[in-house]
Amino acid sequence: MIHLARNIKSWTKPAVAAFCIVCLVVFIRNLSVSWNDVAASISSFLRRPWLVTVEVALMILNIGVESVRWRCVRRAFTQGSWADDVKASLRGVSLGNVTPGNVGEHVGRASSYPEHGKAGAASVLSSVLQTAVIALMGGAASLGLARADGGHTVGIVGLCVFIVLAILTFLCGGSLLGKFGVRVGWSGGLCAAAFVNVLKVCVFSFQFALLLSGGGWPSPILFQSTLLYYFLITVIPRVNLIDVGVKGGVASWVFGSGLCSEATVNAAVIFIWVLNIVLPSIVGFATFVIRRKVSQ
Repeated sequence: MIHLARNIKSWTKPAVAAFCIVCLVVFIRNLSVSWNDVAASISSFLRRPWLVTVEVALMILNIGVESVRWRCVRRAFTQGSWADDVKASLRGVSLGNVTPGNVGEHVGRASSYPEHGKAGAASVLSSVLQTAVIALMGGAASLGLARADGGHTVGIVGLCVFIVLAILTFLCGGSLLGKFGVRVGWSGGLCAAAFVNVLKVCVFSFQFALLLSGGGWPSPILFQSTLLYYFLITVIPRVNLIDVGVKGGVASWVFGSGLCSEATVNAAVIFIWVLNIVLPSIVGFATFVIRRKVSQ
């Protein structure tokens, strides 16, 4: 049984990478067919300076909220400054974006503190807490969509995914946490982190929905669909830096039921991918280089 588990684990990373590459190829192929429409949608974003300014401001706000969220959890484990927390958040983004399952996220965060082990444990707990909040908000959004007029199929599917995930968490979560020695009381800091997680999900969802609505105020159905989309791309295993194909495929399915045009969806996915993934990753990797030069 242990040997089987090890074999499955050894195949997981290449399988996830292959899945992301296949999705990326399909996404690029679809883009090539409708590139003129997608380029027109991207141009429409860029022709609105106020929209670009708001999107960049929301990206910066997202990093700030992430730093606050991480600080709330980290303080229960080890000491550090605000500068350390911002640096850890950026490093977590950069390394998490190039590794399957965001494994590098924990290395990036832990590298910013003298007590690597304690910071790493805090990072694991932080990610678990974040996933739980995203899942709860995604489940609530799925329920709202499923109960809407006509019962949106995406909502029903999302609700099924949430139920399966909840059952697996109930059956395996406790034993896994005990196995890895993650035993932390529900302190005030963790409660604060949970509330900040809600804010982070809302900031990203509004940022994405704002693009999908063409700069207008997102409708309740569109915002709920964005929460569901965020939930689905969180639970799907992927390598973030090359997962734009996965995100594009999921977005096309979630928003393709008359909410937005295919070109607008693909343009928004590319815009958000560059703004929220590529740019923060570059900044995060730069902190490693700067530190190396300073130490030399």
